Amino acid sequence: MLAFAAFSTLTFALSGSAPRLFPSPPPKATTSASGGFAAVTAPVRDKDDKGLSPKDGMVLRLVHTTPDATVRTLWSARLPYWPGATVVSDDGHVATVGSWYGLGGHEAVTLFDDAGRVLASHPVERFATPGERASLPKFSINVVPTLIKEAHYESVQDAFLDKLNRHPRSRELERALGQTDGNPSVLAVRLASGRTVYFDPGDGRLLKP
Repeated sequence: MLAFAAFSTLTFALSGSAPRLFPSPPPKATTSASGGFAAVTAPVRDKDDKGLSPKDGMVLRLVHTTPDATVRTLWSARLPYWPGATVVSDDGHVATVGSWYGLGGHEAVTLFDDAGRVLASHPVERFATPGERASLPKFSINVVPTLIKEAHYESVQDAFLDKLNRHPRSRELERALGQTDGNPSVLAVRLASGRTVYFDPGDGRLLKP
């Protein structure tokens, strides 16, 4: 589970064009609940290491640790933005949430496949209501924590238990239930409004059960 309480929401004003250099987020490793997978992020450094732009991107790596403590990198991808946070599941699904300074694409939720390719990128307009988006500042250190409070992977049964009981043949839920053998999961993103939205790690779709 990943909570956003530690992220700063300090806003700043920009006049004219945005400056190129920004304080960058530090390298970070986010582990899955079992510890078997870790999503490792590090900003791309310029040769002088004087400062960076979010559009310089970030390297995202998925690392797997086997029961015998063998560690290997499964994939590595260069992102065209600095994600605000990264989430990884026990079966190796990876998603990024938010972007630092609101720059570099403005995608709020991006899901990746098992080779590190982007399955789907969802801007806030796709899943947040106008009322929920009204709290977003124009510029901030990280715009997402004012809208998204927490993100994690959970089983479909946990996410949609009531829905499964009432509509066990729901087509959307059938798709989610069938996307992983034995341990189907969804990406759950809880908004500041209290509403939770769900995404299918198999194809990146926003689920609407």
